[in-house]
Amino acid sequence: VKIRPDLETIQNLNHFMIIDTDQGDLNNRQYVSTDAKFCISNFNKFEYQLRKFGRKHDSPDPKITEWCPEPEQYSFRATSGAGAGQIRLESRLGLYYNLEREIGIQKKILDFMDKSVQTEETNLDDRRMVRVFIFGSIAGGTGSGSFLMMSYLAQALCSNSWTPKVSFVLSLPTLFKDKVGSNYASVCRNGYAALKELEFLTRKMGYEVSPEIDFQFSPNVAHSNRITTAPSALTYLVDRPTGISIENIENAIADAVYLLVYTPMLIKVEQDLDNYEKSQRSLVGGAAF
Repeated sequence: VKIRPDLETIQNLNHFMIIDTDQGDLNNRQYVSTDAKFCISNFNKFEYQLRKFGRKHDSPDPKITEWCPEPEQYSFRATSGAGAGQIRLESRLGLYYNLEREIGIQKKILDFMDKSVQTEETNLDDRRMVRVFIFGSIAGGTGSGSFLMMSYLAQALCSNSWTPKVSFVLSLPTLFKDKVGSNYASVCRNGYAALKELEFLTRKMGYEVSPEIDFQFSPNVAHSNRITTAPSALTYLVDRPTGISIENIENAIADAVYLLVYTPMLIKVEQDLDNYEKSQRSLVGGAAF
């Protein structure tokens, strides 16, 4: 990207942020500015859980109690900055807490969107569309516990005069089989649960008439307890190839993402997606026209 002649335009249109539960991993990400990197495990989650369930002289918070397990069912970890422990709820609670504290995640998303839509190149496009790409793994706890919340947060923060279009690029547990060893079954369970949630919301919110469902994704955004749209327009699942051997899977994913985001391939993909609309509806039990 940096050697392209249109780099200045790209920098005005495209912006990047990282959200992680592991402070060490976050510090190692060098290509994103410090003010766009957020650690969401930076607090004592168990104490927060007790307080939100009214166990610390506070009234219970229904925004938390309707989806979060009680302390007797599951006690969140008190350790901060050390990852999600491959536990999806740890990530979801961590993101919720940090959105509640307004540490800058929401402000950074708004800032990025504002900069993008103010450019001359963007306003030449009469579709007035903001594209949001969410990259992550659904093998551990961090990505699988937060990717849906991030999608609905971005959609909610998009200006009414612009249309948000979210795409997921999700790495499957198979990519981490050599790294996790005997814990492979656990990461597969994370991936399965995340995909089931994604499938349910995509089917219900994408193909039912006037869909609406309870889903707490932010404590601060208006109407953030109800969703009426699908989590994504398109989801890419990154799996381990069986027919060929790839030495560096991270570089292969990066190359694929570059082609998707920075070349006309994106337009071709969207055209193909539209052609498959009839097939998609039949797969989810909708009417075929």
